[in-house]
Amino acid sequence: MMSARPYGRFLYVMREQGEASQVAVGLDRRPSSPTIAAVCSAAASAMGVEVVDYGILSTPALALQAMVDGMPAIMVTGSHIPFDRNGIKFYLA
Repeated sequence: MMSARPYGRFLYVMREQGEASQVAVGLDRRPSSPTIAAVCSAAASAMGVEVVDYGILSTPALALQAMVDGMPAIMVTGSHIPFDRNGIKFYLA
């Protein structure tokens, strides 16, 4: 089972700064992305943060739309690393 600790820490800091009543979650097309996004979403929900699912999109598209919407964001993407690996990017509102 994947730990929700890093996602929870990000949301905790955002909540402390008054910026985390909602969080946008986006993902790329890597096979592991839906599972990681689900863990991120579950962590946010467990903290009482509303999850706005942006679905599959590019990292710049998530960053721009979350900024326009005024909310922090979590992007599940491996960016330029090999396809069998994955990662997470966090964005402030």
